[in-house]
Amino acid sequence: METRKTGSTNDRQDLLAEMLGVMARLRAAEEPSPADAEPRRDAGSKGPAGEEWLSVQAACDYVHVSRTTMYRLVREGKLPSHRVRGRILICRETLDRCIKDGLLA
Repeated sequence: METRKTGSTNDRQDLLAEMLGVMARLRAAEEPSPADAEPRRDAGSKGPAGEEWLSVQAACDYVHVSRTTMYRLVREGKLPSHRVRGRILICRETLDRCIKDGLLA
């Protein structure tokens, strides 16, 4: 990589723009194409043991609570969940037990 003397503001701005362009091209090259992407499963996907796992939004819709409440229950450890590829998943049976036990009304 050649070294440039950046004396003026315009030179610095040009260099910054060039660097940002290179970074954008590198990021684009790292991202998988839609053809390479793994097929997405529905919010109510069945796990290996036959349990139905819900996304946070689907769980909120199922028990009629806000996303804030759902995330708080997960964060406080009151609602067991699993994280898969960055997504929080909650078992429908667990939600049913929480409703029965009065945690979720």
